[in-house]
Amino acid sequence: MALLPAAGHADRPRNSFPDIARDFVFVALVVFAAALAGSLSRPVGFLAVFWPANALLAGLLLRQPRLRTFANVAAAALGYLAAGAVMGDATQDGVLMTAANLVGALVLILFFAALPETDRRLERPLSVAALVLVSLAGSAAAGIVGGVAFVRIADNTYLDGWWRWLASEMVNYLALLPPLLTVPAPDRWLRRRPRSAELKLWLPPVLVAVAAIGASPFLPSSLAVVAAVPALVWCALVLPLPGTALLVLVYSGAAMLGIKLGIYDFGFEPPLSDDTIAMAHLGVALVALGPILVASASADRRRRLDHLERLTRLDSLTEALTRRAFEQAGAGLIAQQRQTGAPVAVLLCDADHFKAINDLHGHAAGDRALTALAAAIRTAIRQDDIVGRLGGEEFALVLADTTRREAEVVAERIRRAIGRLEIVLDGGEVLTLTVSIGVCFAHSSSFDLADMVSRADHAMYEAKRLGRNRVVIGAS
Repeated sequence: MALLPAAGHADRPRNSFPDIARDFVFVALVVFAAALAGSLSRPVGFLAVFWPANALLAGLLLRQPRLRTFANVAAAALGYLAAGAVMGDATQDGVLMTAANLVGALVLILFFAALPETDRRLERPLSVAALVLVSLAGSAAAGIVGGVAFVRIADNTYLDGWWRWLASEMVNYLALLPPLLTVPAPDRWLRRRPRSAELKLWLPPVLVAVAAIGASPFLPSSLAVVAAVPALVWCALVLPLPGTALLVLVYSGAAMLGIKLGIYDFGFEPPLSDDTIAMAHLGVALVALGPILVASASADRRRRLDHLERLTRLDSLTEALTRRAFEQAGAGLIAQQRQTGAPVAVLLCDADHFKAINDLHGHAAGDRALTALAAAIRTAIRQDDIVGRLGGEEFALVLADTTRREAEVVAERIRRAIGRLEIVLDGGEVLTLTVSIGVCFAHSSSFDLADMVSRADHAMYEAKRLGRNRVVIGAS
């Protein structure tokens, strides 16, 4: 049974017993390991330096909606209680702290899951404000139960306990949730490897940020704890959002550990009180939000620019390059081929009797046919080949490092792929297509794009004259 809505996520729950049992064990082990690590980070006092379990549980359930079940909440409770037992917590104290942890994480998930996916990925500045608000709500809710545990364990007033618990939770949510929500899944890392130009751009700010984080404990000023923030802002302007979030996490963890151990000089006599530590931790978390906010704004700006560029470069119907974008990209590719003396080919494809489709079935059917035709072309070529829509039902391609025989093989592959298409219309009628293709090949790239397109065009019209649904190789 689902505990919370999946917020429109496409991930569907898995209902077989082995899957449910596997998820149960996975959640229990993750929470146990994170809670145990947090418990071991208590060098002095009641508060842990870092308590990753609640943020990790919230991030996991937000990223994997199928895990939002009562069974997995029970698994998380088991993980918390097992970690407390290993650390020697009294049973009643362990139950109270487990309840506080679960209440805070579930309240945060309830609010955050209701936000649009763009905000859940922190892809715009308002998303960071939403993160602060939902973290505050979850932390305040956790403090309602956590205050009782504070009274029992630390012998403080309930209000004091509620405040300390809230501050501690806020710190961990604000530090851990950004990377948990933004770092892509491993399969996306493999598909999108950074280019060398990107690495050269990213490396200097990353090195400066790491050096500033490492050097900050040795600086004499009380402002040493925020010495790395300018470098982190530089990273936020250059790096993708997940990279900045990970660096901010490293900074936050190092700063909080330094505060807890009394490394930074704030003008107070050591050891620092839990109140002072809580306030300092919260200050670090709020300061660290600055680079996250800048990174979110940069990501939003890049996304909008990419969208605008996509609108200007890609045909909205077929997602092939527009005529102008094709001419620019094709001319550049042919110029590169000319420098190396590598062979190049240009193909011109024109759907046969396409006007009849529009006349008999309407323009909506024609649009559907063009979309299918463009998709068939893309499946028949390499990723680096260039394809553009010149207008109407006419498409052009530039194939780099392609011999005359290879160009003919690709053209035939495209012709056969389009000939196999069956386009089902709303009324159930099935459309089929054929295409005529002209090929221009140049061994030394001696022609420019306009010349090669013109020669391919002549060859394509020859294919039409010979009966259509065929490939003709033009004169080189």
